[in-house]
Amino acid sequence: MQQKIVEKLVVSGLTENEASIYLALLHAGQQSLSGVANILRLDRSSVYRSLLSLVERGLAEYEPKVRGSLYRAKPPKSLNYLIREREESTRVVQNVVKDVIQELDAAKDYPSLESNTIVLEGNRVIEEIWEDMLRSDVDTQRQLIRCDVQTYLVEQHGINYHREWVTKYIKRRVARKIQLKYLTKKEWFNGEFTSSDPKLFKEVRCLPDSFEFSTNLVIYGDNIATHTIEDDYKKIKGIIIRDKAIAATQRALFDNLWEQSK
Repeated sequence: MQQKIVEKLVVSGLTENEASIYLALLHAGQQSLSGVANILRLDRSSVYRSLLSLVERGLAEYEPKVRGSLYRAKPPKSLNYLIREREESTRVVQNVVKDVIQELDAAKDYPSLESNTIVLEGNRVIEEIWEDMLRSDVDTQRQLIRCDVQTYLVEQHGINYHREWVTKYIKRRVARKIQLKYLTKKEWFNGEFTSSDPKLFKEVRCLPDSFEFSTNLVIYGDNIATHTIEDDYKKIKGIIIRDKAIAATQRALFDNLWEQSK
């Protein structure tokens, strides 16, 4: 039990010697420097430094004597000082870190560390892109989608996963009141996930019959994401590009195509 308390006090901010000496004084009562050293079998210089630290932090006190001081532990409630000490230390660190961030941001004498392109692989590419859309601070999503997205989710994860995951995603999007503009081909309508619904903040339009495309495209904020599905729905590749100019161009092209669709 004693060792466990020592370990907890160390986590709280004391050194192992300080914790052991505090407990020794608490249980043995008033002791001289030599008395503490003998109880714990520590060298006197080490004990002296730890006693000074305990006194300074209000966890112990001493009574001067002709032949040296006598030390005694303060009641356990004095250990609350360790909490106040840690809080003050945290405040100091927070202020220092804030200052450093402000100074570095003001100087801007380093190259951009943000990745403008994210390559996605594996069987969760679609989910990763849709999750990124939810995390982005946007009010409208534009999607140019083939039917193979839904087919891929069913083939990879099963019809139940497809329905459950897509349904949950829609609820989360609606909760954020994110509008969805959805372009697809007429033959890919299935009535459930590809039909307009004002309650779901979703409007779907059919592309002109002459328009052909082989990849799926999503535009949201200053981001675009595209992915392609290959090898009979067994392989998917995707990429997210974070670029204001590229996103603006793709958005303009989408909006033009949107006006041509029904």
